Amino acid sequence: MKKTFAILSVAALIFCAGSVIAYYNTASYGYDNANLITFRDDAVQILDFDISYETLKNDWEKVSELVPDSRVTISCADQEKISGVINI
Repeated sequence: MKKTFAILSVAALIFCAGSVIAYYNTASYGYDNANLITFRDDAVQILDFDISYETLKNDWEKVSELVPDSRVTISCADQEKISGVINI
């Protein structure tokens, strides 16, 4: 199971890296402003996607409303009982 996860993780990383390299090479042939990340006063441009700071602020506020203020921590006093179940 761990080997399969490792193989899939490496494959996903190679795919993402290849996609970014292909984008950069294609964009650099099309125009001279082929930047992977560009910071502006009102937005961030990652590849060809513009993400405005106002949108990020609004989304952060919506998510923070959904997250509760109090946290619950569950602990088990007998670690030997759960070690077989969780495989610690």
